[in-house]
Amino acid sequence: MKMQKNMVLWVALAIPVLMVLFVAGSIYLPMRNTEAPRYDFIYALRNYSDGYAYSVVDGSLVADVIDREGAAKAVPPGVASAPTRFFRHVVAENTSQELALADVQKLKLDNTTTSPDGYALVRGGQGGGVFPFFLFEGNYGDQYLVKNTASFKMNIKEISEPYFAPTQLIGWVIE
Repeated sequence: MKMQKNMVLWVALAIPVLMVLFVAGSIYLPMRNTEAPRYDFIYALRNYSDGYAYSVVDGSLVADVIDREGAAKAVPPGVASAPTRFFRHVVAENTSQELALADVQKLKLDNTTTSPDGYALVRGGQGGGVFPFFLFEGNYGDQYLVKNTASFKMNIKEISEPYFAPTQLIGWVIE
């Protein structure tokens, strides 16, 4: 009888421990077998009204002037003076450094959504949860490099000013 009471106690204590180990294992084990990202990428913090359309043509960044003549919506005063800012994110250090447009145009870029080593840059989730149990804000402002089940959080600069678009991936740096 005493043995049965002890067994029930041991099982009751083991279940939460096993659940924690299972969750930790399902998060960290997939990352052990995944190679770390290798390719740096260029991203832009764009002003919606900067007057240019940016695209990658034959591996180089091209800035085409947008013809605003006859546009249905006028550009708000003072907005066009804020230029698009370009950054190179060095994945090995998880840091970003600002580059001039001319410097970005000198780089060879791959504008596919997935890097040559299989990673994609994705934005975090919205959050929300089920009230009142899982109420949280989410991580929509965060950016991750994701491949299969592995993800690495990137320290990417953001601008929270009016008329600025969310971070835009320009391309992967090919060296």
